[in-house]
Amino acid sequence: MTVTRRQAGRPSSAWILVALAAVIAAAVAVGARFATASGPPTLFITNANGNTVGQFPAGTFGNLVPTASIGGMATGLLSPSAIAIDSAGNIYVANFAAGPGGTGSITVYPPSANGNASPSAVIVGNETQLAGPQGVALDNHRNICRSRITVSDPLANR
Repeated sequence: MTVTRRQAGRPSSAWILVALAAVIAAAVAVGARFATASGPPTLFITNANGNTVGQFPAGTFGNLVPTASIGGMATGLLSPSAIAIDSAGNIYVANFAAGPGGTGSITVYPPSANGNASPSAVIVGNETQLAGPQGVALDNHRNICRSRITVSDPLANR
């Protein structure tokens, strides 16, 4: 039997793996989503305080410039909190504070969106029952799902 001793103050590789898993879980919780609709996998990050959505190549680390970034007045982004990607690569963003009275909205962007891009569709208004959305999910038919209601995808008939 071989016994190894850890050096004081140095984390073991098991602790490093646990820490890495925690960082990935935190990224998902704050709005990071992977997408593989077309091309190489992409990591999407919401920046609620900057009102932007950034795209990074999956599997890269460090101080990187996003490969694409949606942001600006025309985007309709206001405190983006979550992202979902459909099979065609359309980007669905839950905006926590957009819409009438800050009730929230869902903005949809085409896969190639970059810069001050206008959304291709917006789900907003009192009838939507949105109240500060902090998540967005799609079913197999590209319907936006949430508790007790399903909103048909505005792009499904295009």
